[in-house]
Amino acid sequence: MYSAAVFLCVVYFVGKRLFELSELKLLADAVESSRFITAKKSERLIEKLGKLTSESHARQLDRHIYMEGTAKAAVGMIKSDCTS
Repeated sequence: MYSAAVFLCVVYFVGKRLFELSELKLLADAVESSRFITAKKSERLIEKLGKLTSESHARQLDRHIYMEGTAKAAVGMIKSDCTS
């Protein structure tokens, strides 16, 4: 007689992250509301901020702030060596 055993491996992360969710939200809001950073560059920066936290918290960073009377720059007004 043969018996088959199935093992399930569950991995948990219990530790301290570099930034708390509230700090990442603050940074994401600052990037999103900045008029001199293009919408495309803002999206990339917020995606990178999301990599500093869990997937569920990263989804909370995509908030798309709208402030009346302001618009994102069409062309970036700052130089950056971040081309990715």
